[in-house]
Amino acid sequence: VNDGNPRANYAGILEQFEIKLRKIQLETPNVVFPDVRIIDPMVRSYEIARHAAYQEKPVTLLGGPLAEDYGQIADYIDSLE
Repeated sequence: VNDGNPRANYAGILEQFEIKLRKIQLETPNVVFPDVRIIDPMVRSYEIARHAAYQEKPVTLLGGPLAEDYGQIADYIDSLE
């Protein structure tokens, strides 16, 4: 049940996406490489992203939950190295 929480159905969506990704990898390995993975941090979709684009400013400068999401993605990518 989605109660307004943007992460409420994340697990189900992620599972379906992973199933589709693996199917594509099996059927067409030259299209999606075997080491492709779905990253764990999720970027929420907020009106603030549209607002930032309209102002021609990075979301990270406006702060808030979306900026935090981008920070988590950056930290995740840094940890891969």
